[in-house]
Amino acid sequence: MTDRQDSFYKDFVNLRRPSAIGLEGPEYSNTPDFTNVRCRLVPSIEASVPLVIGKSNYDIVQTTDQLRLSIDQEIDDSWSVELVTPGHPEEGTFYMTQGGSRNFNWRADSKTILVKRSTKPPGVL
Repeated sequence: MTDRQDSFYKDFVNLRRPSAIGLEGPEYSNTPDFTNVRCRLVPSIEASVPLVIGKSNYDIVQTTDQLRLSIDQEIDDSWSVELVTPGHPEEGTFYMTQGGSRNFNWRADSKTILVKRSTKPPGVL
């Protein structure tokens, strides 16, 4: 981790990749594939409904939260992201990744992936 990442990546997440795609959507293991991954969660607001429940338009980039990770961290579409930062007001919140990495910043050694709030995924206790 670079010095820049060390100073800005204050959040921790657990990442789960989909184990299978069923008729009801992706299924996940109860055990995370990656635990306590350092990152930066950049929330966005939705002007029309500035509440948590209003953040539901998954196809509008301006209202989608961003997850910034180290460039070598494995992550892809439909992964489950659980915020586990101790003391964070939204600790325990689940997110779902939307598509693959959107941009890579080679100088900062980071990549950005879009995430949306979700319910606890099937298979996670």
